Amino acid sequence: MGGQQAAQVLVVEDDAAINDVVCTRLGREGYQVTAAFSGSEARLLLGQQSFDLVITDLMLPGATGEDIVAAVRAADPALPIIVTSARTAAADKVGLLGLGADDYLTKPFDLDELAARVAVQLRHRAQGHQ
Repeated sequence: MGGQQAAQVLVVEDDAAINDVVCTRLGREGYQVTAAFSGSEARLLLGQQSFDLVITDLMLPGATGEDIVAAVRAADPALPIIVTSARTAAADKVGLLGLGADDYLTKPFDLDELAARVAVQLRHRAQGHQ
């Protein structure tokens, strides 16, 4: 096997401006980024290709972020999921982490922090597959 293959990241965010800035930033980090703008589009993409990490908003048309987390967990218990949401209540965070999310970032978030959290989740995933 040659060089390291770029990690495949799915970004699920219905706000086009946020989706674009997140995809651009993660692309600069060297990740292969796929954008989805609805929960239903995300479910379709998850069924068609494999990803190394999923970043999802909660308030989505078609299927909620909670639906996405549950679907990903059912298909791949080890696939890292980072939830981004404007919901800041501890109960929301605890509920999503209990549902299977690996991390929770409240909006507005810092792009450097998001990139760092993505790197941490991918590092954990890589260590788990050695």
